[in-house]
Amino acid sequence: MPDLDLTNAKLLYENRFDDAAKWTVEREREWTMEGPGLGEILSEPGGGLRLRSAHFTIERAADGHWTYWLRRDFPKDLAVGWDFRYSDRGPEGQAIVFICASGRDGRKDIFDDSLAPRDGTFIQYTNGDIDSYHVSYISIGRGKANVRKNSGFHLVASGPDRVTEAGADQWHKLLLARKDNRLWLTVNGKTCVDWTDDGSAGGPPHSGGKLGFRHQNNLYYGDYRNLKVYAL
Repeated sequence: MPDLDLTNAKLLYENRFDDAAKWTVEREREWTMEGPGLGEILSEPGGGLRLRSAHFTIERAADGHWTYWLRRDFPKDLAVGWDFRYSDRGPEGQAIVFICASGRDGRKDIFDDSLAPRDGTFIQYTNGDIDSYHVSYISIGRGKANVRKNSGFHLVASGPDRVTEAGADQWHKLLLARKDNRLWLTVNGKTCVDWTDDGSAGGPPHSGGKLGFRHQNNLYYGDYRNLKVYAL
């Protein structure tokens, strides 16, 4: 894992998710939900944004999944840090983060009217008309954190699911970074995946774009706080 000092990095976005009134305004202005996702600000000390599907099932069903986009463009070299907590109710459950999401070949915004509509169905994000990288940073049951390059759903790297490994009902610190086409994820300071995009899978490395979070509906909930995005 490369050394990463964010002390002097440019902070592009920050949200502690600890102010319900502020969040009510911001979610309308800056976030887009695709699929039946629900969110609420927690009243506990330190706050947190609880995200879940409106259609929770013990085992994954055909629908009920969602993707939540932050409607800001970020550079290709970036670092995304956040705290995450989950409930292990049920034997399965998966959460994903997308970075560098844009219309195919980086030519359009993912919200361009010419692109096909999206409703949370996974294939629309992996084999549709948007490009991205995504990391499944928790996958209860599978026990692996996978990196895929889209469009095409190319599995390019895999490592231990250190969120599930560390346990439910506690906060974990995640950091996903991309620098000079190298992408890596750490959980509580431990490396999960470390991969460099040399263009051999899915074409040339992607440019910058949108950031988004996704849950399968068999993850009872995931809590988020202290989200920060830096330029590298």
